[in-house]
Amino acid sequence: METNRLGSTRVIGKKPIVILDTNILMMIAEGVSVAEDLEQQLLTKPVLVCTKSVIKELERMLSEKGKISRAAFLALEFVKRNCEVIEGETGSADRDIVCLALSLREQGATVIVATNDKELRRTLREAGVPTACYRESKGMIVIEEGTLLL
Repeated sequence: METNRLGSTRVIGKKPIVILDTNILMMIAEGVSVAEDLEQQLLTKPVLVCTKSVIKELERMLSEKGKISRAAFLALEFVKRNCEVIEGETGSADRDIVCLALSLREQGATVIVATNDKELRRTLREAGVPTACYRESKGMIVIEEGTLLL
């Protein structure tokens, strides 16, 4: 797992960047194909990004019992194989995600945040940041209508 500084030019390019929240990563244990769903929605393979604060949340969940621990383990394995990990500024997962999304957007990147957290999605929408979430009716992660302007 590689850690980059906020604003690293390595994660900025022509591909869209998707910042993953803890609750989306935990859905891997339920059989949700996070990377594939996002690729299908975007019609290209995005750069998947996770903040260090999200990693810390997942690591704390490893000490839980049963399904939560197993889901956290699978999420961390997914991150190791598929994501760029970026240090946050605040230590709070939600605040780090918002700060990172705004910073990358200011640098000209196309940024989407994948989260099921309603309050975080509201905050991001108000800031003009596109969001994606799991839609049970579709059985997949979808980009919320009207939020993505490529």
